[in-house]
Amino acid sequence: GMSFVYEAPSARVYINGEELPDGALGTPGTDSLDGAWFFSDSSGAESSNAIILRALAFDDARTDAEIKSDARSLCDRYGIEYGFSPLIVPGCRHWFDFSKKDAITFNNTDISAIDDLAGSLGDDGSELEAIQTFSANQPAWGSVSKNGLKVATFDSTTSQFVQIGTASDFKYLHGDNADGCEVWTVCRPGALAGNSDCRLFATGNSSATVGVDCWRENSDGALRYKLYFGMSGQFVVQVNGGALPIGEWLIIRCKYKNGDTDADGQTWINGTLGGSSNTGNTPSTSDSSDNLHIGGDGTPVTSCWEGDMGEQIYFDRELTAAEVTAMYDYLSTKWNITVSV
Repeated sequence: GMSFVYEAPSARVYINGEELPDGALGTPGTDSLDGAWFFSDSSGAESSNAIILRALAFDDARTDAEIKSDARSLCDRYGIEYGFSPLIVPGCRHWFDFSKKDAITFNNTDISAIDDLAGSLGDDGSELEAIQTFSANQPAWGSVSKNGLKVATFDSTTSQFVQIGTASDFKYLHGDNADGCEVWTVCRPGALAGNSDCRLFATGNSSATVGVDCWRENSDGALRYKLYFGMSGQFVVQVNGGALPIGEWLIIRCKYKNGDTDADGQTWINGTLGGSSNTGNTPSTSDSSDNLHIGGDGTPVTSCWEGDMGEQIYFDRELTAAEVTAMYDYLSTKWNITVSV
């Protein structure tokens, strides 16, 4: 849910009290709405999910304080979270927030499904669900909290979610996306329980020839972030990041953009650069994806995440410096995690 505020003629747009960057919703007319504004999906097509509950119109420009007051009033009235949200950032494709109980489907105290708060639709128009139908593979919920927010706990041997889509729904993570991609995760690593590694997220077919992996390596406890090339074992880029301390809450940011001025692949741990690497091979253009795995890679017996997870957010582009700062402000405040940016 959102409260949506549009002010003409200055064309300032606010969502949940936060002003959007210039041009985020296109170029409106100078004195009117110049047609109808609408919510769109990732392809720019008009979304059928937008529902206007209440519209307020004023015959003069509102001050920032008045706009924020209007937005807070609307949010409070309709039960919408006020302030910044990852949905405000253009290119937010998937957002899983384990602290939002209303977004979770429960099997007793385990999680059988979690809503994608970004509301992304697959290429075939179906809703992309993150599910775990097998009770033995469902993460637990509620036994661990961070900053008063309950989180999911993955047991390193069986727990993971699968977001089921069509072949090309996760292609933006394969490296040939000219705008790049980013994945942000709030988590607390566990002791790995003897696993060779444990995945934060992964796409790719069963032989790991196309897609992306992010995991904690058991041999040295360090973060690894890899995009595969299209042949078994070969990769576009592999970033060997910094060590992930066991038992500490972290904000992990993973970025890839082919030809970036800094480095194609980079990782940050609580705002500190953990590792970077440049492209070694041409990114794959294949549509193969084998879905998106959260906390695993499709083989949960050996590659599941060990520890807790609070939130995971996917973007189909590299974020700007201002957007990165906003994301760190949001996540560090919400989860009470100290960052260096």
